[in-house]
Amino acid sequence: MLAGLLFLSGCIAKIVANKDVSSLSDLGSDQILVVGKVELIRPLVENEQLLKPRTVSTLKDKAYLVMDKESHDLNNIPVMAANKATGAVTLGKTFFLPVNRGQSLRYSGGVIVINDDALFRGNTIGGIYGIWNLVGTDHFRLPGGLKHSYAKTDRAVYIGTLQYYRDDFNAIANVKIKDEYAQANAEFKSRYSPSFPLRKVMLEK
Repeated sequence: MLAGLLFLSGCIAKIVANKDVSSLSDLGSDQILVVGKVELIRPLVENEQLLKPRTVSTLKDKAYLVMDKESHDLNNIPVMAANKATGAVTLGKTFFLPVNRGQSLRYSGGVIVINDDALFRGNTIGGIYGIWNLVGTDHFRLPGGLKHSYAKTDRAVYIGTLQYYRDDFNAIANVKIKDEYAQANAEFKSRYSPSFPLRKVMLEK
């Protein structure tokens, strides 16, 4: 029903998701900066993603992740939660995402769109909610179910590099979390010249 309403809107809309903060002053008092990386092992090859020209900038080499203060069922995620908790990251690059602050961070999973024909029809883009309702083999679903706790005083946390291994049938066969804190912390300091530290709190099941 909700997905149908989005497609009936009849207008072109951009995919809206949280992206890297350009300045720490952009970080809200109710947010925490989450630093990490997503890698697909075997990486995407040239032209593996079949995307329309208008969606290349938002979907090419991108993973969309759901990180929030609570867990979400990605098979039945409400529209508001999908839009507020989804972050867009570039595969293989360190991300710096603003995430809703709570007692802990919950990573519910992610998706990499391979073919956007199932997503976008005519002149209508279903947005983030459409991504989580993909069916068939047009995407990689990235398993989540991970979390970590952080201190009330933390403003930036490092969660690790999420390595997703795909098999010959393009299913995710294994997930590993790699510690690249030294590199991420150096990028964090160079990018923001922060007045507070990046604390390492790796994701776990």
